[in-house]
Amino acid sequence: MRPPSRPTFARLIPTRAARFTRFLAGAFLALAACATARAATAADFASRTYTDSSGSTPYRILTPRNYNPAARYPLVMFLHGSGERGTNNTSQLNNNANGALVFVQGPAGSSDTTYETAYPCFMIAPQSTGDWSEAVRRTHLRAIIDGLIAEFSIDPDRIYVTGISMGGAGTWDQLAQNPTRFAAGVPICGWGGGNYAAFKHVPLWVFHSANDPTVGVSGSDDAVNAVRNNGGDPIYSRYATGAHASWTEAYKNPHLVPWVMSQRRGTTPALNPALRIATAQHGATASLSGWASATAAPTALTWVRTDLGSGTGSSATPGTVTGTTDWSASALPLRNGSNTFRIQATGTSFSSLNGGVTTFSDTLVISHTAPTGDTTAPSLALSTPTTSSTYSTATQPLTLTGTASDNTAVTSVTWSSDRTSLTGTTTGTTSWTTPALALMNGANQLTLTARDAAGNIATTTLLVTYTGASPNLPPVVNAGADTSLTLPATLSLTGSAYDDGLPAASTLTTLWSVVSGPGTVTFANELSLSTTASFSAPGTYVLRLTAGDSALAASDDLTVIVSPVGTARIRLDLGDPSTTTTGNWNNLTAIAANTEVANAIDSTGASTGIRIRVSSAFNAVASSGLTGSPLYPDTASRDYFYTQAAATGRLEFTGLRADRRYTLVLYASRTDPGDAVSRVGTFTVGSATTTLDAVGNTTQTATLADLTADGIGKLELAVRAQNTASGYALLGTVELVVTPATPAFSSWIATYFPSSTSDPTITGPEADPDRDGLSNNLEYALATRPDQPSTAWTTGRWTDTATGQSYLTLTFRRALGPTGLAVIAQTSTTLSTWSSATSDVIQQGPAILDPDGLAETVTYRCAQPVTTSPRQFLRAQATTP
Repeated sequence: MRPPSRPTFARLIPTRAARFTRFLAGAFLALAACATARAATAADFASRTYTDSSGSTPYRILTPRNYNPAARYPLVMFLHGSGERGTNNTSQLNNNANGALVFVQGPAGSSDTTYETAYPCFMIAPQSTGDWSEAVRRTHLRAIIDGLIAEFSIDPDRIYVTGISMGGAGTWDQLAQNPTRFAAGVPICGWGGGNYAAFKHVPLWVFHSANDPTVGVSGSDDAVNAVRNNGGDPIYSRYATGAHASWTEAYKNPHLVPWVMSQRRGTTPALNPALRIATAQHGATASLSGWASATAAPTALTWVRTDLGSGTGSSATPGTVTGTTDWSASALPLRNGSNTFRIQATGTSFSSLNGGVTTFSDTLVISHTAPTGDTTAPSLALSTPTTSSTYSTATQPLTLTGTASDNTAVTSVTWSSDRTSLTGTTTGTTSWTTPALALMNGANQLTLTARDAAGNIATTTLLVTYTGASPNLPPVVNAGADTSLTLPATLSLTGSAYDDGLPAASTLTTLWSVVSGPGTVTFANELSLSTTASFSAPGTYVLRLTAGDSALAASDDLTVIVSPVGTARIRLDLGDPSTTTTGNWNNLTAIAANTEVANAIDSTGASTGIRIRVSSAFNAVASSGLTGSPLYPDTASRDYFYTQAAATGRLEFTGLRADRRYTLVLYASRTDPGDAVSRVGTFTVGSATTTLDAVGNTTQTATLADLTADGIGKLELAVRAQNTASGYALLGTVELVVTPATPAFSSWIATYFPSSTSDPTITGPEADPDRDGLSNNLEYALATRPDQPSTAWTTGRWTDTATGQSYLTLTFRRALGPTGLAVIAQTSTTLSTWSSATSDVIQQGPAILDPDGLAETVTYRCAQPVTTSPRQFLRAQATTP
């Protein structure tokens, strides 16, 4: 008898062995020995209901036969069609869930345990009263899965969703709403709901009949095309007949269940039908080659470059590929920037009854910069353990060897693994060797890339099927994208951590912590992946999410820029007009001088009166062609303006104010890791300068801080390659952060003595109306009040724990105001000669910014310890405009 679904409730779950009444003991044993197990039926699913303040969702759950908490199991979620809507918690499983119970039965139905034995899994079938896209249903489905993962030993990397008709649309909706949750999806005769770019990486097998009279086939056609246009590679079985009940033949497909059960979240889709781009070379043009599954009986292959609107290679006129199961395509045209190529095969629908075809594909993105001389790509080949593009083994680790050649020289050969997310550089180039590479059970795609000095590239992939036991690997941790906020807001944290389930029976634990920052951070629950954080002071913080599986641990850091009250952020996207960024972004799409955004908006959509203009032209617009930055939307992080060699591009910001401070946060976009050409840019405003490398960049930004506008309210950013002979400087996004500054003295003093502004004995710079020994000028500089006695500073001692030496300290606040306002620390041993040199006086620790951003508290110490120099003095010196 299978165990109860929840130990706190007594449930009778029918056994799936043959049933006997009372016999004599000997006869019973004889009959039991002859009994054969049957596959699961609807009667074996336990009944449950999820309830919260918004309502209830009933669902049925099947626990794997002989459930073992020390093992990890997949979970299949089935979403019913409109005909099964209700609350009886039975209709959704009628007719073997319209064929979906194949996942816990076998090809022959309830008399067949083939799949149940080979792929033991949990299966749930919720029931809805309305559409699956209703907010309450989305929330409940998410909560049901989260609860089951907490209750049972379910592998979060093997959660699958399928549905029919309304449930097919629900499957598309679940993928759109939870793009990182599912390892595969099987929508049948449904329709899509958007957000396709977010889940393009999820393996999909889509089914629909061309003659469906209830849900037109265009519902699946449009969704599949949208995923493909965003770089995904869904499998699409488009039957010629079958009307609305395409699920009948879909769930009978002998390849479907093995295909679904082979998928793991975040890895290359495995098993047939499959198509792979195994090798790629590109210089002036691109050449691709690979293979397609023979079991899918491919009859025709085509190539498409997704940006082409017309002509050969466009979606309207796909280019021809030579071959079928082994194929090649050569002389494919390239443009500067991103080139997305899709190789697509047409094969059998796997249904002799319904006919039709299945289309399946593989996509490759090539980042191309037109070579100025050498246009010949390297050659790259595997030597061991095979010269083929596929390999199967039961042992690991695996070492690859091979060769590479070029008409000039191969500068590097790199490797990557999709299952371990590891990358590295081989030993050697013309004859190369990888380190010993760890393999995970199932499909592992290993990619080798060779580069030459001109930027020409060749790649080859080896699809390794590993049939042995997987090694324990550290958890995969993602703290989320770097972000920013303005006080007093709190930050919502949504991290993720996944593990391979090893060691057996281990529990994955997570912890949020603070790596650095100027103030304190308070987590609502530091042990939860999803929590909130509040910050005591403005500044830059680094938060860390750590996950451990009892043997190994891993972490990921998140940078948070906390701005003071009153801060505004103006975001600028530089790039091609075809990839402008929507929302509260400003877009500059032309590189010529005098193109502009006349009245920039801030991150809330409010007009700022700030003009952003190209004051010196850039060389061109290009695209990285690779995964963009998690910092910004893909459209903002993928393309960029660039300058080349000694050329300098300039952006001008005008309409700025003297009582504001400005920070520029720069992101350069991303180019191919290992790019031999220098992509380090130099960015300068006045005397402030910084650099930023675009090669392999996803999260790195450069900052120019504490900038003030000139006398006419202008800042100008100059962009130039660090290598002025042959390098490039890329600039994809700019954030202009506007922070309040202390107003001019006259405005400041008037806020305290509005009726005495003409009386110099009260409001004059040297007056001391509160008689605390501090003139109004000093009160202004030290951010204290002129209308009540204040303590301007405190003295003390700081002890170096490493040496035991003590140092004299001085702590004070200072206003952050317009140009000309400065407060510095000075030291002396004679009281006649004072020094602010860093060799004599040192700032101790970071400055602590006030929440409103108008002042900061700093501590300085003498450079010499008290024991070395017992006679020493510290003072603060203020300079006011």
